[in-house]
Amino acid sequence: MKSNIKYLLLTGTGVTAGLILLEAALLLFWGKPPALKKDRNLIRTYVDVYSPLFVRNGETYSRRQIYCGWRIYKTGTFTGEKQENEKRVFILGESVSYLFDDDDLENRLAQRNPGYKWNVINAGVIGYDSYRISLVFDEILRYSPDGIILLMGNNEGCYDPVKINHWIYEYWGLDTFWITRIITGIMNPPITKKGAEVNRYFESNLRKMIKTCEKKDIPIFLVTLPNNHMMPLSYGKYSDVDFFTGWWLLDKRPRKALEVFRQMAEASVDTKELYNWYMFKASQNLDSPDMADRYITSNRDPARFERNDIIRSLSAESNLTILVDFDRTIMSISGGKPGFDFFKSAFHFWPAVYRLLYIELAAAARAYFNETAEPGDLTGTLSYAADYIAGLGKNSDFAMKEELFNVLVDKTGGQNFEKEKSYLEFMRELYPEWFEGSVKRSVSQSREPSTASGLCKLGEVLRENNDFNKAEICFDRAAETNPELPLVYFFRGLCRYDRGEQGPAEKDFSSLKRLDPAFGWINTAYLDSLLDESRGRK
Repeated sequence: MKSNIKYLLLTGTGVTAGLILLEAALLLFWGKPPALKKDRNLIRTYVDVYSPLFVRNGETYSRRQIYCGWRIYKTGTFTGEKQENEKRVFILGESVSYLFDDDDLENRLAQRNPGYKWNVINAGVIGYDSYRISLVFDEILRYSPDGIILLMGNNEGCYDPVKINHWIYEYWGLDTFWITRIITGIMNPPITKKGAEVNRYFESNLRKMIKTCEKKDIPIFLVTLPNNHMMPLSYGKYSDVDFFTGWWLLDKRPRKALEVFRQMAEASVDTKELYNWYMFKASQNLDSPDMADRYITSNRDPARFERNDIIRSLSAESNLTILVDFDRTIMSISGGKPGFDFFKSAFHFWPAVYRLLYIELAAAARAYFNETAEPGDLTGTLSYAADYIAGLGKNSDFAMKEELFNVLVDKTGGQNFEKEKSYLEFMRELYPEWFEGSVKRSVSQSREPSTASGLCKLGEVLRENNDFNKAEICFDRAAETNPELPLVYFFRGLCRYDRGEQGPAEKDFSSLKRLDPAFGWINTAYLDSLLDESRGRK
């Protein structure tokens, strides 16, 4: 016995001494371990995801509030013990799930499926991908769900890496030494997925959830997610000469613009769909509706399209998996080109469109939980869809336009500039008088540097519609609020060029090149050459 203890002590001492020596050697070669970056967003996306979403207080569970940068916060409670005849349904997924009107869905489930006490609990979290959603899925299994409504696929590939070694952030002292960082990194390795791996990983995570539901006899309703076709998928860099050439010629020489973007698409085989939006705009300006329809119908992210196909395929593999193909519903009733009349962003619906989904979900639940119901009874959906289409442009949901306008204008620039500008253009077409009044108010009230990008978006919408005087007012105000923003001089220079003011335009381009050398190629002579190249040809 004593010899065993002595052996263990000697072994422990030897291992400890070896680790100390190794740590000393690592310190000598690598220096002190760098301090970890622990900003709020990193902690939220990589560390807090492992904390329970629902916190118990006595017999009641309540949803933990998660910072996401949005002003909307979900609440919701449920008891540990289910009530008699209670049907407990969890909504699981990302922001599309998070924005559900839980009470509306609960009422529709009760109307279509009487005899149960329905309890809809929202477990959607903004920004989550399939890996993070799978963590919430594992948690809600502990709360005796009678059904799970799953909506995911919009955020795949947004995290690089998907997972990190969160232990060194979560547990005190593990980040202090190289040895503990290395050992925990081996035990809890990061996960990185790129390219085609992203969708394969999505499929793997979804398949695991379906298999788990099969083992536990829990029905899972899989919802395919549509997206807005009437906005660009690619952002493009205005400083990229090829992109700029096609973009700037869209309304001036659309045939040349179409040629440029076709060449860019051919050179980018794996991402050719990213240019469909711009070819659609060029086709519109060429008065070629058939060609425009072809491009806008194809204006969807191919990776996201594939994820919907994965959902359809996996839904057929289990009797406990119910497909709610909302993507096909929206594509059908929109004629294959859903836009801002259905979406308030790239893939977030207007409340009226959510009601279409609630009707489909209630019908699917009736088909599953009520043996006398006809599967796929979507009469209510089709009737509501007809009413919705008849009311497009007059829909009461557009009362939200004021809030959305302010959000879009307050946002900073960057890669979403073209997307947000496309939405503002839609608002201008639908509500011209309201839009003009909102522009005046924005110009008069803008004071902070952060508003300059929004003013540029408004000015650019006006410039593209040849309203140069009002456009320049927006650009001038943007220059006053943030004179160091390169886009101010880019757009104002183009506006002044369009007005025939070569001198002021050249001055703006000089300021632009000083602030952003990537625009070193731009000047009025280059713009002249683009027009001269195709002079006389549309």
